[in-house]
Amino acid sequence: MLPTLVGIAALISRWLFRVGFVATAVMIGAVVVEVFARYVLGEPTRWSYDITYMANGAIFMLGAAWTLAEDQHVRVDIIDARVGLSVRRILDGVFFVFAATPVLSIIAWFAASRAWRSFVTGELEMVSPWQPVIWPFQAILAVGLAALALQCLARGIAAFASMADGVNLDGRTNA
Repeated sequence: MLPTLVGIAALISRWLFRVGFVATAVMIGAVVVEVFARYVLGEPTRWSYDITYMANGAIFMLGAAWTLAEDQHVRVDIIDARVGLSVRRILDGVFFVFAATPVLSIIAWFAASRAWRSFVTGELEMVSPWQPVIWPFQAILAVGLAALALQCLARGIAAFASMADGVNLDGRTNA
């Protein structure tokens, strides 16, 4: 079960990270068009700000699970440096399974509910002159949060499993 869960979480994380690349291109394109329109044509766009902040949010949320899968998240080094590998694994397992996964799952659920309500009601972003529908952005946030929750669960279970069998998920033996 564990290799399957870790593999599924990694696959989802990797694909969402790739979608984040598309969001990066969209954001860069929006900024380039805005700069051209504002400084060359003298007429700023009405939509560039919205596209930019939505793409930026998408980049962060779609890349969060992949960042965890690659072990690139911020750690509290002062704790890691003072405890051994087995204690670190226990801390990782407890934190990821019993703290991060439930909290992120609840937030993802609320984000998905909010996105659905926005879709059903046709809610618009009211702080900009363009006023785009907001549900696609909210749905992306919900998907990113759900993927991060899944990755936390896989990471926590893997931490517990690596204590039991002495082998990391990448096949290396624990030192």
